[in-house]
Amino acid sequence: MIVVGTAIYSNTLKVGFIWDDFTVIVSNEAIRKWWDLQTIWNAFNSRFILGFTLALNYAVGKFDVTGYHVFNITAHILSASMLYFMVRFIFETPAMKKSALTNHADLISLFSALLFLVHPVQTTAVNYIWQRAAVLATFFYLASVVFYLKARITSRRRYFIPAFAATIIGMFTKEFTATIPIVLVVCEFLFFGPVWRETLKRVLILLPFLLSLAVIPVTFMRSNAITMDLMRPDAVRAEKSVTTAVSAKRLDITRWVSNETMTRKAYYLTQLNVIRTYLRLLFFPVNQNLDHDYPISHNFKDPSILLSFFLLSIIFLIAVGISGRHPSISFGIFWFFIGLSVESLVVQKDVIFEHRLYLLTAGFAVFFTSGICLILNHRRNIIIVLCLVTGIFSISAYRRNMIWEDPITLWKDVIKKSPHKAPGYNFAALAYGEKRDFENAIACYKKAIEIKPDFDAATINLGTAYAGSGKHQDAIQCYLKAVEINPDAESTISAYNNLGIEYCAIGKSDEAEKSFKKAVETAARIDPKQAEPAINLGMLYYALKRREEAKALFEKALVIDPDNKKARRELANIY
Repeated sequence: MIVVGTAIYSNTLKVGFIWDDFTVIVSNEAIRKWWDLQTIWNAFNSRFILGFTLALNYAVGKFDVTGYHVFNITAHILSASMLYFMVRFIFETPAMKKSALTNHADLISLFSALLFLVHPVQTTAVNYIWQRAAVLATFFYLASVVFYLKARITSRRRYFIPAFAATIIGMFTKEFTATIPIVLVVCEFLFFGPVWRETLKRVLILLPFLLSLAVIPVTFMRSNAITMDLMRPDAVRAEKSVTTAVSAKRLDITRWVSNETMTRKAYYLTQLNVIRTYLRLLFFPVNQNLDHDYPISHNFKDPSILLSFFLLSIIFLIAVGISGRHPSISFGIFWFFIGLSVESLVVQKDVIFEHRLYLLTAGFAVFFTSGICLILNHRRNIIIVLCLVTGIFSISAYRRNMIWEDPITLWKDVIKKSPHKAPGYNFAALAYGEKRDFENAIACYKKAIEIKPDFDAATINLGTAYAGSGKHQDAIQCYLKAVEINPDAESTISAYNNLGIEYCAIGKSDEAEKSFKKAVETAARIDPKQAEPAINLGMLYYALKRREEAKALFEKALVIDPDNKKARRELANIY
């Protein structure tokens, strides 16, 4: 597995930061000191373990992406290895000892792990650094089940300790780990006989795990105003005061965005079709896309919704029906539905992401390999078919990884498959800008704004591209428009700041002063931790020989950010 996993992902070690990586790594001061656990906790809250691993990566290699990818790939290989042990232990349970599939336990264990490792849908979670959340949480998820099964099979209670520890650690990595206790209940039902046997003993065993269901809701209720928005429900995000608790009545942890952004009905109906798409991607991983442009459904009577509902209902009923004869196959199906439940029930702006399939692929792998063994039965034929599938998936994953090698290639792929979504054009433009290809960058930003006229970030970025190509007047117009679009957004600070820089470039110091002052005022109101506007205004005053005013601003910047080298250097120049 080490050899195969490393070979497939060998061409992704230099994949750059994308999307939320810029928020959680590049511009996130909370990960600069790995030992400052309180700061990491405040920033990441329910994903503290994830934040801590990012802080460790930063301590080792700063912004060198290689270390981040080595971590992700290693965690992916370890997750696949843990799946191998989980399947091996499943076949040692009382229910599976009577199954005909037990004769193929070694093949099912090995190829379940390999399919999980090489499946092309895993490439998004492994290559997208921020989505190590899914990879790492799945490792703890599988570890919890592995140690639980070990404890039950051997009757050695000490194995419950690492099982419970993995559960709790997982719950501070990604939210879908809230379903671990449910999976353990399913394990009891499928693999250790009828639920009524030894009822009290089973309840006592499962009780600590069931009580852990409260961990994630309680953690969210402790979320505060300085926790990053990515880790806060919409109800908490709207809370501006820095409080340590939000009442359960006000906090809706089943909704991550406002009702205006996505209604609950539309989200749940759309998820019926999304789950059908997920199944298609598991069996036929073609036309993969980092950012799907998925149609939103509003009517249950829509033919596609009815089809999805009946298909999923039939699959679930089949799993129930065969649970007595083929528990491993049923377990793979139940794993899929249970693992998907959290992200399908919590209303989010984005209805589909391929990284959400990472955990589910484990269930698919168990189901698929068990099914192949049941259908073919002959050992040589089983090996031939599973080797063929594994080989095809490996080649597909490697080819998919080639698209990730270059950010322009990645975002061009997104644009090709989702031509009516603005973010793809915005990120493609950023990639062009990194290579100082301002002509293509400007064209992509314009397309993003054409699709979404109120896209303030793309408008600011367009101004930056104009500035880079020497078109200062066009840049000024873009920054002014961005301020009009959303004067209360955090991006407005950048808009005013950049506006001041452009006015300086064309010699309009009075306008530059006004813009920098606006940036300072807006930062004080929206994001008091930003020191850059004060430094820029101080530099303007220093250039205008207003040394005392410049000195005061540099000192203010150091109060905001004591480690700011630029402010310290400018202050030293004055002295």
